[in-house]
Amino acid sequence: MKHGLTLLALGLILSGCATANEEVDHFGYAALSAARDFGVGAKPIPNQLQTLENPFGSVPVESCYSWYQEARHLEHALEMNEGRRVGHRRDNSNFKGRFGNLRDVGVKTVATLFTPYKGILRQISGAAAHEKEAKLADQRARLRLGFLVGQGRANRCQGF
Repeated sequence: MKHGLTLLALGLILSGCATANEEVDHFGYAALSAARDFGVGAKPIPNQLQTLENPFGSVPVESCYSWYQEARHLEHALEMNEGRRVGHRRDNSNFKGRFGNLRDVGVKTVATLFTPYKGILRQISGAAAHEKEAKLADQRARLRLGFLVGQGRANRCQGF
């Protein structure tokens, strides 16, 4: 019975594997979560998200092409911004991605388990403020993306 459970667990672990380089990258990123709590190695917010102030503003040239191009750039910036969160760095549409994200969250949990006063440290180091700004930038970009899609559909543009 023990051997059967061990084989099942091993099979589940291996079934979530990506390439060796990707696994090392994801493991390292999750394992360094405690360092990011001190503000070390935090990923910058993509420039396009940082500079976006008014999600409902106009573009210099109102056209299907300009809306489509901006929407593609925003999608790319959102993907880059999403990669900062452990447990959201893989594709969740399949078992491998979901299981890999679960494994990464487990590694992060173990890595940060022994960080005393984590909340206070995150406030002092600025990591909490950086994370908050990243979330707000993400929200503004998603609003902008929805606005652009609405403009494209209202004007019967292809690709929307």
